[in-house]
Amino acid sequence: MKSVAKLFGGLFFMAWLVASFALFFCYWDVLTKWLGGLLGTVITLFAAPGVFVFPLIYWFVQGAFPTFYFELLGVGLVSAVAAASLWWGAE
Repeated sequence: MKSVAKLFGGLFFMAWLVASFALFFCYWDVLTKWLGGLLGTVITLFAAPGVFVFPLIYWFVQGAFPTFYFELLGVGLVSAVAAASLWWGAE
């Protein structure tokens, strides 16, 4: 039973990684469109988006609520909690 829990923990960890990379690349894509390639890339690498600050700025600038950002954030958080509880709960 422990190996099954660790397997699912690893799968949820992979889902968390995919969601995190997707969030980063969405953030990078938006900033490079707004600020240009080089400046957008530098700011993306050195400035954290914040959980709710970046989506609010995006909402005001673009006029559309970033539901995809919050969907990925939710998938990432749920996957991280599930992975941690399954991985360390199996020991």
